Amino acid sequence: MRIYGKILIVTLVCLLLMGVFATTIMAKERLEVLTFWTGADKVAIEGAVDVFEEKYPDVDVKHSSIEAVSFKTTLTTLLVGGMPPDVISWWDSQRTQLIEKGAIMSLDDFWAENNLDAVFAIGTKEKFCEYNGHVYFIPHVLQMRTCTYNKKIFDKYGVKAPKTWDEFINIMETLKSNGVTPLVVGTKGEVWGISPVIDALIQRTAGPEFMLRLGAGKESWKDPRVVEAFKIFVNWLKKGYINNDMLAIDFNEGRARFGRGEAGMFFRATWVSGGLEENFGWKSGVDYGSFQWPAIKPGIKPATLGYADGWMIPKDAENPDLAKEFIKTMISKKAQIAHTVKGKHGLSMVKAVSPNEYSAFKKSQKETLDKNGVTVIMNTMMMTDFLNKVYTPLIQKLISNPDKLMEILDELEIAK
Repeated sequence: MRIYGKILIVTLVCLLLMGVFATTIMAKERLEVLTFWTGADKVAIEGAVDVFEEKYPDVDVKHSSIEAVSFKTTLTTLLVGGMPPDVISWWDSQRTQLIEKGAIMSLDDFWAENNLDAVFAIGTKEKFCEYNGHVYFIPHVLQMRTCTYNKKIFDKYGVKAPKTWDEFINIMETLKSNGVTPLVVGTKGEVWGISPVIDALIQRTAGPEFMLRLGAGKESWKDPRVVEAFKIFVNWLKKGYINNDMLAIDFNEGRARFGRGEAGMFFRATWVSGGLEENFGWKSGVDYGSFQWPAIKPGIKPATLGYADGWMIPKDAENPDLAKEFIKTMISKKAQIAHTVKGKHGLSMVKAVSPNEYSAFKKSQKETLDKNGVTVIMNTMMMTDFLNKVYTPLIQKLISNPDKLMEILDELEIAK
């Protein structure tokens, strides 16, 4: 019995050691990734995540995706509760509040060590990544403001992408007179639907740099050039160049109307192409194209506007070094192609991705990005409280009451 007892003990010890050894061998590093991309956009980013998992098979990637409206609340809860993910995606325009709270890690060393000045388009660091001289945000994908147009409607009524402002207004008038909404906008519940239109007009009457200073509260909302831009917008509302029910429909319904052929143009950003192709079977260069609105004044050259989705690392992340390897992989050419070309989500800001990788709709945008860079949208410069509590409700008020323009500009000026 003693012999059997010894054998049993030895066997149990061996099994225990084998279990410990096996656990050691099988244990993986864990990387928590939190993004706000859902639906088709989640499928796109998963293609890029696959590139990381292929490169790092011993890392257990836990990728959670939360719809953008709920994302901020969830992220705040995790940060306050001391349970931050290792890496998060966010918009460049929303990064400031988290940085000011000290919740985000500086990535100055990461930028320098990987020579990212040579990786991204000109001006990327200064316009999208820095706050008070330090890098906190690494861009992943760019959405460029662009006017998407229905090529078949344009052909039907004998108009083409305009080169002058008069030609652009002629398109509006021609489509309106033929019972087609010239420009459809959906802005229900948010300002993003109409803000691109307002940004585009202000930078054409006052210049891109003035527009950004205005957003930062350093210029007057009653400046004659700002008044001029808003008067153009009000004129469009009154003439029916823009749908007057924009407050009642969201951007998805706006794109749907455009996709159904009820409107000639949809002014938003690069991402519109995915929905047009998936939901309506449109083909780039055949059914739709894009153009930048022409200049209004000879002396003012408008800039291309855009916003970036990118990566940040919470200050208290458990695996910051692994998070940096993840970001490094995400901005590699292979991952960028997986996301923006195969996944059809926006444009790569990485210069290694050629414009020729894209369809006609995106190719021209990528060429513009690589050659000239882009300027951030005005909302990026606004303080969060001003944007949410002042600007958005007042712009919504203007849409409903265009005759109160000067009163609304007075309120903006007082509150800036």
